[in-house]
Amino acid sequence: MSIGDGYLVRQNYSYSLRIEHSLKQLPYLEHKANKLDSIFGGKKRVVYRRDRLDKRTNKTYRSCSIAKGNKYFKYLLKRLYPNGTKTYTKQVLDYLTPEGVAIWYMDDGNCKLSISKRTGKISSCQTYLATHCTKGEAELIVDYFRETWGVVFKIYTRKDGSCVICANTQASKVFVALVRKYIIPSMAYKIRHVPVETQECLAPSG
Repeated sequence: MSIGDGYLVRQNYSYSLRIEHSLKQLPYLEHKANKLDSIFGGKKRVVYRRDRLDKRTNKTYRSCSIAKGNKYFKYLLKRLYPNGTKTYTKQVLDYLTPEGVAIWYMDDGNCKLSISKRTGKISSCQTYLATHCTKGEAELIVDYFRETWGVVFKIYTRKDGSCVICANTQASKVFVALVRKYIIPSMAYKIRHVPVETQECLAPSG
C-alpha cells in the first residue's frame, strides 16, 4: 500500500500510513482498511469523505481516505524514503508477496487492449505500471519482476523524464495469473484484457 497510493506521515513522534482514493473506489479503500486492521489490530478504521477543488481543472472531486497509525511505519519510512522521497530499492521490492504486487497494480496499474476487427476478439494487450521513477529504479523493478515472478516488463520514458514499465501480451498473461486471485471485484476491470481461461491456466498453484 505504501509503495502505491499510500503515503507515510510523521507528526511529532507518531507515524501513520494514509490512503486516499476517489469516492468511486470506496469498496477498494474499505478492502485496504480491513487489511490494515487485520495486520495491526486496534479499532476499525474510520473512512473520511471530502470534496476537494482541483484548481487546475476547476472541478470538485469527491474522495475517501483512511489513516492508520503504528510504530512500524517509522521503520518503513526509513526504508521507503531514504532521501526524503519515495525510492524503489531491492530491499523494498523483496518485501512484496503476490498480494502485495496485486495491491500495487490496483493502485498504479492500467491495461490496454486491441480488438481484432475481423474476429471481434482481443488481438493484443499491454499491462502498465505507472512507476514514474528514475531510469535506475525502473531497471531495478524490471529485474525484480523478471527474476522473482518471470514477468518481462519494458521501460518507457515519459516526456517529463520519469519512467513507467509495460508488459506485452504474453507477459501480461503471466502477470495477471500472478495477481488475479487478489484483485477485488470492483477493480476487476484492470485485468479485463486477459481472458479468464488464460488467467486460470497460468495461475500459480497454492
